[in-house]
Amino acid sequence: MPVAISASAERLVVAATMGPTIHDVHAWRFTAVQGLIELHADPVRFRPPRDPLGRNLHLGGGAALVNLRLAAAPVRA
Repeated sequence: MPVAISASAERLVVAATMGPTIHDVHAWRFTAVQGLIELHADPVRFRPPRDPLGRNLHLGGGAALVNLRLAAAPVRA
């Protein structure tokens, strides 16, 4: 069930979804839990015949996490 998250958490998730994925398939979802943002594979969107080892899933998820961390980093002037 979707829950309301803070504007800052929403900004981080939006930044994370801007990461590149193979075939533009974002086969993961984010969950906000007690001040944490978790990334989970979404079996509904995952396409095993095209990626039997899950390599593309891991690459896309990694790119999403990098974008999330960059968005969370403090801006230094």
